Amino acid sequence: MPGFGGWRFAGYSHRSGEVRRALCLPCNTGIGQFRDDPEVVWRALSYVEATFEECELSEVSEEEVRELIRAEEDARSGFYARATRVR
Repeated sequence: MPGFGGWRFAGYSHRSGEVRRALCLPCNTGIGQFRDDPEVVWRALSYVEATFEECELSEVSEEEVRELIRAEEDARSGFYARATRVR
């Protein structure tokens, strides 16, 4: 699973309460939103696959990419400054 800045969060089963493994925040949150239900995950995947080709891909300059990365890092840093780390 992807990691962001080395931060990891405890992923656990919402049914049993057992810790499964450490995940990055986006993966941990996403799995929680899917309610640990594989059927919901498959439906979401089907939706993404069906609509992916509808998206128009456009050229982005190197400077625009740097600005996007900088903005994402700033947003992530602000979030992690307020988050509680799980050890």
